[in-house]
Amino acid sequence: MEDKASVDTTRAHLLLIEDDESLAQTLTEIFGVEGFTVVACGNAADSLTCLAQDRFEVMVVDLHLPDMDEPRFLWEIGPYFEKVATIINTGFSSYESAKAALNLGALAYVEKKDNVQELVRHVHRALHTQLRKQSAKALNRRADFEAIIAHISSNMLRAEDQVLDAMICEALERIGRFCGVDRAYVCELQEDGIYVTNTHEWCDQGITPQIEQLQNIAMDTELPWFAGHMRQREAFLVESVEDLPPEAGPEQRYFQAQGLRSLVVVPMAIKEKLLGFFGFNVVKTLRTWSQEDLGLLTITGELFAGALHRRHVTHDLNAACDRAQMYLDVAGTILVALDTEQRVTLINQKGAEILAFDQEKIIGQKWCESFILESDRERVSRGFSQLMAGELKHMEYFENAVVDAWGQEYLIAWHNVLLRDPDGHMVGTLSSGQDITNRVKAERQVLAYQAKLKSLASELTLTEERLKRTVATELHDRISQSLVVSKMSLAYLQQSIIDPSLREEVTHIEEMLSEVLEESRSLTSQLSYPALNVLGLPRAIELWIEDEIQLKHGLRTHFADDGADKPLNEDVKAVLFRSIREILNNIIKHAEAGNVDVTLGRENQDVVVEIRDDGIGFDPQIVVQKSCGFGLLSIRESLARLEGRIEIESEKGFGCRVTLRVPLLLQEEAV
Repeated sequence: MEDKASVDTTRAHLLLIEDDESLAQTLTEIFGVEGFTVVACGNAADSLTCLAQDRFEVMVVDLHLPDMDEPRFLWEIGPYFEKVATIINTGFSSYESAKAALNLGALAYVEKKDNVQELVRHVHRALHTQLRKQSAKALNRRADFEAIIAHISSNMLRAEDQVLDAMICEALERIGRFCGVDRAYVCELQEDGIYVTNTHEWCDQGITPQIEQLQNIAMDTELPWFAGHMRQREAFLVESVEDLPPEAGPEQRYFQAQGLRSLVVVPMAIKEKLLGFFGFNVVKTLRTWSQEDLGLLTITGELFAGALHRRHVTHDLNAACDRAQMYLDVAGTILVALDTEQRVTLINQKGAEILAFDQEKIIGQKWCESFILESDRERVSRGFSQLMAGELKHMEYFENAVVDAWGQEYLIAWHNVLLRDPDGHMVGTLSSGQDITNRVKAERQVLAYQAKLKSLASELTLTEERLKRTVATELHDRISQSLVVSKMSLAYLQQSIIDPSLREEVTHIEEMLSEVLEESRSLTSQLSYPALNVLGLPRAIELWIEDEIQLKHGLRTHFADDGADKPLNEDVKAVLFRSIREILNNIIKHAEAGNVDVTLGRENQDVVVEIRDDGIGFDPQIVVQKSCGFGLLSIRESLARLEGRIEIESEKGFGCRVTLRVPLLLQEEAV
């Protein structure tokens, strides 16, 4: 059971109905101390008047009053038991009437002879019960309020022009019945901004419609005080037409002619532009307008304003499209306009020809659903929606495939512009499209030819390496060996020659054979380093560095191999060795280096060669762009054919580092 300490009575109103003035005074003081605002009435007539005019949370009722018998008073006051928590505080002689009151909804019966504290406890309990009922009622009404707003909002957002008027009238009826008014209406300001017309109306049963009389009203001259509120975007609340101020004389006469007693009107505007107003009228009784009434009016007015504004913009856009259509049809490209829902609002003759439809059949269809390739439909639709929502930066250029009536695909290159209304809101897109189907096919053919040429060039390079290796092998195995045998034979022959002149001639021939043999060995080395095929890549690099760099040119060299397995076929070994040799020759010619370090290793699925020197350095961009490029361009092309690459890091005065990378996964002929 709740006690009085748990209930906040600070603002609770209590009606005390008691004809005993002394007791009434005592109870008024007690309930005042308890935090109630007390209104005391000594007879039935005054109490009924108070109940009709004021709002009470609790009332304490003595049924035995001097001016009305108990059954009649109970019949008069009974309907208020549902709204006001009621405690019957009467004498035993009125016990039967008290039981009847409990049956009608009174919460408790306390005899006057009982302790006053018992009455106070019942009052607090009654207040607690009443507050819970009011809270539940308020929550239910709030839920109904939100449901109405959600329903109207959904309708206004998706309403097409042909059903918008019906949806507005339906919304007026729902709002009017919810708020308990006699008439709900929308008036729109005409294009001149002077005259206003009642365009939509709902009237409760028995209420005379006014829409026919409220046409083309010069608001500023006929209703200046009212017009001032609307122009200033202010709500216009009138709880009693009879109580309007003197300056509202024209308005008072105008409203009285319609039989109005109370009204409330809110302006409908978009970005400070007044479109009209939305209002409630009450004819039967006076009405005190609540914040809930005003809030519902304001929110709904904004929804109406948005829907009507969208209608006007759409009408203006359609008119502009009609005027432009004759010019668009002579264009040699597709021209198509879409609204925010992706519906086609305009297409020219060229577009209709490509899509193989009549223009009239295309207008109104959803672009993505009807004309975009199914595999691309989601991407295009999502991009358009994000563009309209401001979530995506404007795409001026876009390519996608369209499908004609026969299922034929065309690739279109689009140039797009956003369409906006006079207030800057996006209302759609206008796009020009060029059919690039044949061009793209040609480009793909060119790319295929280029890939084929690249493959042929790569094969040519590898064939060249193989030929060099074959020629070098022939030089080494046949010519060089024959020269060695010939030289040995001459040496043997020389020992048996006695004639000095003939001996000298043989010596000269032997020297010539030695020179030829040396040239043969040099040529063999240039074509294909023999140690590469015999000893493998790591040892061949190490030997060549010692022979050609360290011994011949006096540079200090260091070679390191990580020892990891590096499966490479003979062709790739040859290209990689030749590239290393070319880079080292460049160092000798240009770097002015004293030290050279070469490392060979494996990183994941790549073989990596790193060459460092401490020479004068250079600007890689300038050197590579030169016509000769010190052979670097040739190296880059050769490695690229193997899907490898060269990386150069250098700076003047700080030496150079060159890194060669070739993937191992490509080598299916690994050794």
